[in-house]
Amino acid sequence: MMSKRLRDISRAEVDKTYRPENEHHHCAASGPIRTGYPNLDELIEKPACLRVIFHLIEVLKPDAYSHDNWQLNSAQKIERLEAIRKEGNVLFSQVTGVYHHP
Repeated sequence: MMSKRLRDISRAEVDKTYRPENEHHHCAASGPIRTGYPNLDELIEKPACLRVIFHLIEVLKPDAYSHDNWQLNSAQKIERLEAIRKEGNVLFSQVTGVYHHP
């Protein structure tokens, strides 16, 4: 649920017409949502205000952060794909001793 919310926030920043509150997906064949955690199941059935505390583990410089694939637009994904292909060729060459040109 947290990942979906983060994706919605990111998508809304890129696509100004996107409104996550207008999307309601639920499989018609499934029953009530169950997480396997009684406390969370109770919150789903009876929503309440929550206080969430995040503990900062690490601070990254802006140029040190690598976006997840879902955060990239199509052009950035293609660019990343090419970089991954080249990196894979280098790693393959190191392991096998066979050189694959970029």
